[in-house]
Amino acid sequence: MPNQPEYVLYIVSDLLEGRGGIQSVVMSIFENMDRSRVQIDFVVHQGYASSFVPFVKEKGNRVYQAPQFKKVGPLAYIRWWNRFFKEHPEYKIVHGHMKAYISLYLLIAKLNGCTTIAHSHIAYPQLSFFKKYAEKLALYPLRWVADYHCACSIQAGEYLYGKNISKKPSFRLIPNARNTKIFVYDEEKRHLMRKELNLTDKFVIGHAGRFDNQKNHVFLIKIFEGIYKKNSTARLLLLGDGHLREKIQQQVNQLGLTDAVIFTGVVPNPQDYYQAMDVFLFPSLFEGLGMVLTEAQIAGLPCVFSANLPQEIEIAPELCHRISLEESAEKWAEVTLAQAGVKRVSRDKEAAEKGFEISTLTKQLENFYLRLL
Repeated sequence: MPNQPEYVLYIVSDLLEGRGGIQSVVMSIFENMDRSRVQIDFVVHQGYASSFVPFVKEKGNRVYQAPQFKKVGPLAYIRWWNRFFKEHPEYKIVHGHMKAYISLYLLIAKLNGCTTIAHSHIAYPQLSFFKKYAEKLALYPLRWVADYHCACSIQAGEYLYGKNISKKPSFRLIPNARNTKIFVYDEEKRHLMRKELNLTDKFVIGHAGRFDNQKNHVFLIKIFEGIYKKNSTARLLLLGDGHLREKIQQQVNQLGLTDAVIFTGVVPNPQDYYQAMDVFLFPSLFEGLGMVLTEAQIAGLPCVFSANLPQEIEIAPELCHRISLEESAEKWAEVTLAQAGVKRVSRDKEAAEKGFEISTLTKQLENFYLRLL
């Protein structure tokens, strides 16, 4: 009789398509995992009706809906988790990708005999004084509640687990890996996409990310305004959606840039849009890693981004141009304009060497889970 697969439980906020890097990371791992050896099931806290849920179920995996802490309160939340683990003894490994309440749900998993893994996907968000120290207090128990401490970068690890975490044996650095082959530079695809988007003779600045304060779109538009004043062929291609999209569209209209900025919304093929770009601009306030920057570099794009982002993001250093967020929009525009005409060469080999190839990462994770069991 063949060996049965082992079950690992991933805990996430949601599986909403287009929401951001965490969803992309966990779904990439899920799709590439050898399900004959390791089955990944999910607990989501919202967005149960999302498109990813039926996709997971079609593969024969399970998705459970947890109650929302703020709606039911701590006692009902704790009872739900206790009941869940009693009813599902098949889960011996619990991998937490949701920062909210992670100390609590991993503690309950640990008390129910599970090996617990925390995973940090974010670094140093901008919080008020009260929220910063309330969060620090809430996350402090992770140092002993989690058996293993994973992070997409050293900065992300230090944010969730403390300054010395990378020196501890429980720490695991897990890059936000992708299928690098789909992002390689394709000259023919570039011409097709630029023609389709009416960008054939334009200087195209690209950005990908949800419309959220973290991504700093207001400053991004100010930078582009400076670029456009110096080069009227410049166009800004914005991939993504979010609650601030309408505000950013209003800003674009007020600045008279309506015809120069393209809002694509969430697209299923961002790799094709990278082909159409000439420069990738990313003035994000903070990131655990900044996965779209790895994708852009694989596609051979010069990248202009915030100086405070993790060092691990640099796949091809010659394509990376870091600028302080304290610099003016004019300075950012100047550096971005200087990247015009850079020769495009794919960097998938460099990405794979630095651990960003998803097939390699999932095999490592698969072996890690099986060793734990």
